[in-house]
Amino acid sequence: MKEVTGINRHLTPLLLQAELRKLKRKKPYIYLYHMNPSYQKDIRKEVAAIKERKINIIEDGQVIRL
Repeated sequence: MKEVTGINRHLTPLLLQAELRKLKRKKPYIYLYHMNPSYQKDIRKEVAAIKERKINIIEDGQVIRL
């Protein structure tokens, strides 16, 4: 998956985890969207393995109220 992300500048779950660690104690709400359908199953599995943060994956048509 890494070779694809370098071209289109998306984060892999591993890169996302590294970026979130930079926030240290800050715990913002994290919402993921616009995932490549070809990799969606793998992305969900890898994101679920990130235990130190609560990460929400937005579904098509889902509304987030802020």
